[in-house]
Amino acid sequence: MTYTAPTLGPAAFVSMHRLENRTIFHKKEVESAVRITDEKIKVTTKPVEYKINNVDALRGEEALASNVIILQKVGSKIRTIDGRSPDGKYVRIENGLFLSNGAMTPFLERCLN
Repeated sequence: MTYTAPTLGPAAFVSMHRLENRTIFHKKEVESAVRITDEKIKVTTKPVEYKINNVDALRGEEALASNVIILQKVGSKIRTIDGRSPDGKYVRIENGLFLSNGAMTPFLERCLN
């Protein structure tokens, strides 16, 4: 996962990961970022690009919805503790758990390369 803040244009969030036999690529524009506490930040993003195995998959109301996530810093790592659409219609992550399968969201750390 990478956050970029270019000289021109909006900041972006880009991630690519492998899940079973699929490669999933996301690109989202950062609409806003607000510090909640010293350890938490709320980031609102809107989807720009979403591909599964290099095929465009950005379709459907849920996929096109903006997303509000809350990131929490724990030591030198961060993790997503909440993720939902701004109106709360689509809740993906709550209390640090993926609602789809109950798994804990992973801790992320800064890549050194």
